[in-house]
Amino acid sequence: MPTKTKLSMLNSHPYLHAFCYDLKLIGKQSDQERLETFESTIQAIKRQKEVLLSSLASKERELRKVKFELLKQKWAQDEQHQRPIDDHKANKSSITIYVVTPTYARLTQKADLIRLSQTLQHVNNIHWIVIEDANATSKLVTNILKRSKLAYTQLSIRTPAFLLRQRKEPKWKKPRGVAQRNRALLWLREHKQQKKSQGVVYFADDDNTYDKELFDKFRNTKRVSVWPVGLVGGLRFEGPRCSYGKITGWRVVFDPNRPFPFDMAGFAVNLDLILENYKAHFSASVAPGYLESSLLSSLVKNKNELETLTDDCTTIMVWHTTTPRVALNREPFVKAIPGLDDNKVEV
Repeated sequence: MPTKTKLSMLNSHPYLHAFCYDLKLIGKQSDQERLETFESTIQAIKRQKEVLLSSLASKERELRKVKFELLKQKWAQDEQHQRPIDDHKANKSSITIYVVTPTYARLTQKADLIRLSQTLQHVNNIHWIVIEDANATSKLVTNILKRSKLAYTQLSIRTPAFLLRQRKEPKWKKPRGVAQRNRALLWLREHKQQKKSQGVVYFADDDNTYDKELFDKFRNTKRVSVWPVGLVGGLRFEGPRCSYGKITGWRVVFDPNRPFPFDMAGFAVNLDLILENYKAHFSASVAPGYLESSLLSSLVKNKNELETLTDDCTTIMVWHTTTPRVALNREPFVKAIPGLDDNKVEV
């Protein structure tokens, strides 16, 4: 390194410059004096280190405050996406159904959300809460919500790293959509008042298939209503077994001793019950298959408090169809041909 460059580096770092100045003095001192100079210089550097560390901690605190303020602003912007409920539809039913849908970016996301939106368009008085697994909301989801003409709220929250599924790890190993569903519960508690907001909450994944008649079936839920779900748990259908409106058992194979052994798509909760139990939430620390029970155990005591629907639980009105992963093994061939590849087409 050239001598001029070295000198400029020293001049730009005052502590290094002072230290080098002390070294020049050391060459002209006795052994005892050199020892004292070294000790004095080291103590000075330590003091400067403490000052710098204190300053660093202060700046980090300020950074956290700024990030939190930005996060609150983003949430406020997300809430501005909410559309007013159509008065004509609202008059048909005073009870609003809050449909909570977690979603994440993937090849079939748009297709799944449009299919669900077109089902919801046939239901009166719906408020669709869509929560993206992302740091910010996306234009793709915003456009789908606007096109739907439904009342909606668009939110986003990233799944914590410890809940992300590792490569080759089975899907059932870790619960999905936990942070997103809890974010929706938080929004409801922040914006709805107990005993004043008539509503029912339903957790509808974006890749299931729903009979539009199901929503009016559970619209009058008093506490928690339940029904069977088709094509889930390795069975034709699973859920409660009922007789004259009472649950007599469960048609399940996987861990039938769970407190509430049924699928996420197989129950709805009265909004007031959620607002009353402000601590009720989905727990990420439960064993596989217990995600639904982690919420419901905070809302009702046992199966005797559940309301049964769909003709004594004998009619299937929702199916856990789950869109399969799409294979794009021929895309490389298209990209190799000039003029055929078009990344601007939104799929």
